Amino acid sequence: MNKVVLTGVLVLLSAQASLAEPFRVDPTVGNSTMGAVFDAPLGERINAVSSSIDCALDVDTVKGTASGKCSIPLISIIVDNQPTKTSHFQQWATNKKVEPEKCTFDLSFKDIKVMDPVKPQ
Repeated sequence: MNKVVLTGVLVLLSAQASLAEPFRVDPTVGNSTMGAVFDAPLGERINAVSSSIDCALDVDTVKGTASGKCSIPLISIIVDNQPTKTSHFQQWATNKKVEPEKCTFDLSFKDIKVMDPVKPQ
């Protein structure tokens, strides 16, 4: 089984695959999550989560690396499980200049070291 975990900008992939095997994370399935913690200078801390992650990954098992692109729609990110904080986060992220529905957080990465598959002891 392949498992992808995206936390902020760090992507770790645990997979058993052949050379350059492509992987796709479907944002409509909801089996993946993104979590981010933002600390403000005044001491406020918010937790943002989304389960609408869209990723396309290529895994090179010879080099032990992964490369790809991921995207998370801004409107899928929930802040502290509160609609008001979520709305404020959307306004902050867009600086009130773009509709949140048109925005995504995008991540591209190349040759990230992959973790070895978990093996039973």
